[in-house]
Amino acid sequence: MKVPSIKKEHIIQIAAVFIIGILCCVNLTKLNFVAVLNDEFGYWGNAALLAGYDWSDLVVETPYYSMGYSIWLIPIILLSSSPEIWYKMAILLNAAFLVASYFLCCNTARRFFPKINYAVLCGISLLVVIYPGNIVYAQVAWSESLQYMVFWAITCLIVQLDEKYSFKKIIGIIALLVYLYCVHARNIIIVLVALLCLLLVLIKNKQPIRYYILAFLVLVIGYFAIEMVKEYQLTVLWNNSEASDLNNIGLNSVTFSSYFQRLLNYGKLFIESLGGKLIFLIIGSGMTIGAVFVQVASDTWKNLKSKKYFNDMHISKLWCVCSVIAMWAATGLQMIQWTTRKDYIVYSRYIEQSLGPILLLGLMYILLNVSGMKLGTLIAAGVFALGFRSIYYRIMEAESYFNSICSPVIGAFYDTVEDKAAAFINISSLIILYFIVIMGISYLKKNNYRVLIMMVVFGISFSVIGYKGSTYMNTSRESLEANTFPIKEEIQQNVDKTIYYVLDAGADEYSKNPKFIQFMIPDRTIHVIQRRDLKDVCKEDAFILTNPGDDSAVNYLNGISSVTFIASTSRLNLYECFEEEQALGIEN
Repeated sequence: MKVPSIKKEHIIQIAAVFIIGILCCVNLTKLNFVAVLNDEFGYWGNAALLAGYDWSDLVVETPYYSMGYSIWLIPIILLSSSPEIWYKMAILLNAAFLVASYFLCCNTARRFFPKINYAVLCGISLLVVIYPGNIVYAQVAWSESLQYMVFWAITCLIVQLDEKYSFKKIIGIIALLVYLYCVHARNIIIVLVALLCLLLVLIKNKQPIRYYILAFLVLVIGYFAIEMVKEYQLTVLWNNSEASDLNNIGLNSVTFSSYFQRLLNYGKLFIESLGGKLIFLIIGSGMTIGAVFVQVASDTWKNLKSKKYFNDMHISKLWCVCSVIAMWAATGLQMIQWTTRKDYIVYSRYIEQSLGPILLLGLMYILLNVSGMKLGTLIAAGVFALGFRSIYYRIMEAESYFNSICSPVIGAFYDTVEDKAAAFINISSLIILYFIVIMGISYLKKNNYRVLIMMVVFGISFSVIGYKGSTYMNTSRESLEANTFPIKEEIQQNVDKTIYYVLDAGADEYSKNPKFIQFMIPDRTIHVIQRRDLKDVCKEDAFILTNPGDDSAVNYLNGISSVTFIASTSRLNLYECFEEEQALGIEN
């Protein structure tokens, strides 16, 4: 019996799955609880409430988060009672999302470049998916990996639709767009870009306008269905709290008005914000984005001159370019006041889900040495040289902190060295390396050498940046563990006591600190109370949590003989009181 041979591309794909899994799960033993608040708690809070746990008092103190990712967490919660197992399963789920993204990328690459050896495309697709931000985000239980996968699924269908018209695929794209919006409202800009591309598809294939109207109606029905789910969440789960207004955006006059006013009042900051995020795009894409923009612009011009508007998968390429431009502009407007936080000037998290197809095109254009490759690379290098010094000073002069989890590519450099100036020297050195490699590849005649150099340089640099970006989160988790576990362990020793947290919104915005404890003890409810309620609570058999900086509550509790101080960390104080004891009143 003849044993069928294993194709080279299959070996590469198996190796790719293994590499993606290792990079995502290398820190799995350390990933046991939520660390990025309020994002993670919002998603878990949705799922926990629907799975039967009562976290309602702290959920209403949380900004609004959509249900699209939470529905994946509900079965995880139902399968186990251990929050540590929940969290690890969520990380494994993220790894699965990236593996699926890899195969979608391979499929897309084969359709974009049908004449290129599929094994090469599988190798390049691995580079695309192990982009540093993906690896960092996959180690947090939030929606980023899911959004990346759904965006790739939409891209794959648009490319297939560009090849051969199918109304079923249009409906499939609409369904994915509705779901992507359900995962996070910021994707509304992606929906708008996709609608324009679908209109071009119908024009290209000379389809009646009724098909577009029908597809649009499906999208509208999906949008209002999501709005109904949102209304349920806000009313039943969030109790229409003040905190739930944050992140609650949609196609309404309030959203449009707020963004228009922001653009009107902060025009100069908006330009600076766009410049900072453009510098990120150059760094994050390994300088390949210049080649993509120049090549697609050149193809567009040729198609316009020849009046063959849709040649060479042009709608698909416009989708890739316009999506990242739209998210760049939207993120530039949303994260506009970099003085609020250092990372806002180079904030990347909202852009990166759309960066995958650009990175695929960029790496392939460099590998193929297309006509616009050198010009695009030179333009990218020039923009970086002109703008990076300004970005450096903007980051250094901002008095607030740099939140690396929202800009991990820059943060990988910024947070891992004591000398901040050295971090920016390292970034510049990396860009110089990319420039030398990209330009040098163009002079190599053998494709095997080009592929090898690209796999080594980009593979190593992406992996190192991803590892260093993860280091920031792991260090934060160690600090969180030291400041939450002592409190959790004390509470777990007495399962009968009611648990209260004294609201201190001024010092602990959105009551973040007790949310760590709530996740760790999911079957117990932490009740949020005002300071004036302490006089009644102190008469109960209860634990009381306070913010260490809440002097009013701390002084009051320390002055009552029936209340016992149990433990303190930099995040929380824990007190114990007993039902038979009486307490004095407290001033509001």
